[in-house]
Amino acid sequence: MQITHRDTSPRRELPGRTMIDLISPQLLGARNLSVCTVTLQAGQRVRPAHRHPLGEEVIYILQGEGQVFVRHEGQDEVQPLTPGTAVLFRPEDIHMLRNTGSAPLEALCVYAPPSDPSQYELHEGIEFPGLKPLG
Repeated sequence: MQITHRDTSPRRELPGRTMIDLISPQLLGARNLSVCTVTLQAGQRVRPAHRHPLGEEVIYILQGEGQVFVRHEGQDEVQPLTPGTAVLFRPEDIHMLRNTGSAPLEALCVYAPPSDPSQYELHEGIEFPGLKPLG
């Protein structure tokens, strides 16, 4: 049995969010997926927009309120996020999250196959509609 706990798992501070690795090939020897949590403080947004060209990602909102931006086949879409919302990002989907509430937004993220930020394809020039790019 392989067990980990978020309080003792590796933590990464990335632009707009804190990522805590829970399951990965490096941590527990996972072969087919990786799992982490991401937390965005009030007013924060994931930056830059990015995609995972090697696989899929599912996010499941645990707490907080926000929005998700997805560019799929040239079409931009923004949808609300509340606890219980699940979103699938395909390899071609450029995406990002933002916290629109006053409390932290926390999501569970599952990647198949396993992924980490070194594999992201970054898209610096893409922003939520109506927002200026952050420097």
